[in-house]
Amino acid sequence: MLDIVGNRSWRDCRRVLKPGGIFVVAGAQPTNRWIGPLGHVAALRIASLFGSRKVVNFMAKISAEDLDHLGQLLQAGTVTPVIDRTYDRSQIVEALEYLGQGHARGKVVISV
Repeated sequence: MLDIVGNRSWRDCRRVLKPGGIFVVAGAQPTNRWIGPLGHVAALRIASLFGSRKVVNFMAKISAEDLDHLGQLLQAGTVTPVIDRTYDRSQIVEALEYLGQGHARGKVVISV
């Protein structure tokens, strides 16, 4: 299971993981003013020490070649982005409000 936003609790994630499953955390919400998202990440790692389900962290090192390859995959249709909603440039405030509510189930796109 991959979590890019980091807004789910370990309890929520553990319920959907099979025994032996791995929960990959690629991002996290800042939960502390001083340590930012590290508190959430550390809590997940500690909670996963008990049981068969595991938590691992992922941080990408992005290069120009990686972005070029991703662009090629998108152009070929091999990878298809999930777009939840599209807004015009004049609707930026509404788009940010929608994102802030946490309801987006894909990317929110601003057309320019």
